[in-house]
Amino acid sequence: MAKVMNPNSVSNMDLINQKAQFKMQQLVQKIGKGKRRVTVTFSKMSRGYVAKMIEEMKKAMAQYERQLPNLFSFFNYLEKEVKITKENKKEKTKDVKFSYEEIDFFKLQLNETIKGIDTQVATLKWYNLIKKGLFKTLKKQTETVLEEVKNGKAVKKK
Repeated sequence: MAKVMNPNSVSNMDLINQKAQFKMQQLVQKIGKGKRRVTVTFSKMSRGYVAKMIEEMKKAMAQYERQLPNLFSFFNYLEKEVKITKENKKEKTKDVKFSYEEIDFFKLQLNETIKGIDTQVATLKWYNLIKKGLFKTLKKQTETVLEEVKNGKAVKKK
């Protein structure tokens, strides 16, 4: 049954959040169905960070594994591609292929991570200098990964 809402109590922020959730749902349903044509080049530092981030995302969404197998197959693919192993330890950069939906989803996740970090920092008191420094570093790493993802190149059909 639908929840009845008073239209006078709905703020603009509520509408923006609802739109973002709806967009996220649409992207999650389309993940894994398109061809991987966008190539993103990750640096070694970014690869390590993305691997940790994907690991944490998988832990956070573990309860949805049966409902969203396409999302978890994307997570597994990305984790396998960016993971630093003995064989690829000396590589400075690594090219990873994404579909358009996957890259949009990943950009949205990175933007949401940055917003979450900003929210966390805003709640900290002035004497939490170490945590603020940690969050600042985390935000900088996320912004670096986001820049690398935005600089991805689409491969033309042959």
